Amino acid sequence: MKKIWSVAKYKLQYYGKGYTFVMPLIIICIFMRFMYSVKPMDVVSGYIITVNFLFLFMTWIGMTETNRENRALEQIVELRVNKAWAYFAGKMLFLLMLSLIIAALCTVWPFVQNIIEKGTFFKREYLPEDMVNGFLLNLGSAYSGVMLGSFLHPDVCRDRKPAIALTVLFALLADLQGILLLTKPVLKYILWFLPNVALVGLHYGNEEYFKLDVSLGYFCILMIYAVVYGIIGSLCQYKKRA
Repeated sequence: MKKIWSVAKYKLQYYGKGYTFVMPLIIICIFMRFMYSVKPMDVVSGYIITVNFLFLFMTWIGMTETNRENRALEQIVELRVNKAWAYFAGKMLFLLMLSLIIAALCTVWPFVQNIIEKGTFFKREYLPEDMVNGFLLNLGSAYSGVMLGSFLHPDVCRDRKPAIALTVLFALLADLQGILLLTKPVLKYILWFLPNVALVGLHYGNEEYFKLDVSLGYFCILMIYAVVYGIIGSLCQYKKRA
């Protein structure tokens, strides 16, 4: 576990030192400011829109992070831990930490906004359960998105143009999958390998309150997709290097 943590810590420090976080942070702040600029707003709808945005946004983060990896430095880190599984697990943990930070920011933003507006920003009272459910959905969406974005790593697909094109296509299909399945149910046999992010919005579309059991279910499904992407992607990278 110590080796996994050391890889994740290095990746997080390297990400911060390069000021790579500045642009994503600016984009997140602009989106959230725009999202919560009009009141009164529905609590559930606000979080659902953020969930769909985060999936696409984090897919982009996953792509850019894998593309900017310094191969020489990565090899040094892998040699230091001396365990391939620990190196890849550390990278997965780093992306989880990144997802946690961004999901937390997007979850807390409406809460703070409501405080600034003295509790009048939303159509109903903002409840502690809203923050819990919102965080679970945001984290699941963010982590599955970033793992999908990092799946076609340069070690897996060296030609970056088709890799980026495929990743963008997969992300859009995943985000729109719920709507696509309503018109063409047969697509579920083709798109099963993508997380159905839109299903969250379809379920909560007319709901005024969250349901913890439902949110937990979607959270677990999205996290499973993320872990599977991470494991398969790591195995592909390992075999390509061997």
